[in-house]
Amino acid sequence: MDYAAAIEQYEAEIGSNPLPPVEAFVNLAFIYWQLATEPPFAFPADISDTFSVNAGNRFGFVLDKGIVAYPDSLELHFWQRYFAHVLFGEPFSPEACEELLDRFKADESLTPYFFLWLYDKTTFAPQRLALIDIACACLTEKNRYILAVLHGTCN
Repeated sequence: MDYAAAIEQYEAEIGSNPLPPVEAFVNLAFIYWQLATEPPFAFPADISDTFSVNAGNRFGFVLDKGIVAYPDSLELHFWQRYFAHVLFGEPFSPEACEELLDRFKADESLTPYFFLWLYDKTTFAPQRLALIDIACACLTEKNRYILAVLHGTCN
């Protein structure tokens, strides 16, 4: 993947569109989060350590900006909590995830179910299959990550 080009495209979308899609915020934040958390040798040679440090400073900002634009977005709130949990060890339980689902009922995103599936593979099996289909339809870095967590493959 050409991270620099993807970042440039998402940054332009967020910067020039008065109401960019939620996915632009999510995908940009996700790319930044990945660049910030993976070791430098995991990326192409054109991704420098400085780029990775900048990414660490940007992923939270992008999510915050997205939440300002879309305060009722389940997806944005979920990733904010998930990233903080994975990166900083902040508490985020299945119960807290279900509270987000209840709080943002109007948002029909299935994304939080990949997290819930980790704790209950039987109950959330239908959502897992739906998420695999969604992820395979558009292979963003976020969706590749979800596929890896769900052990899903695209046909």
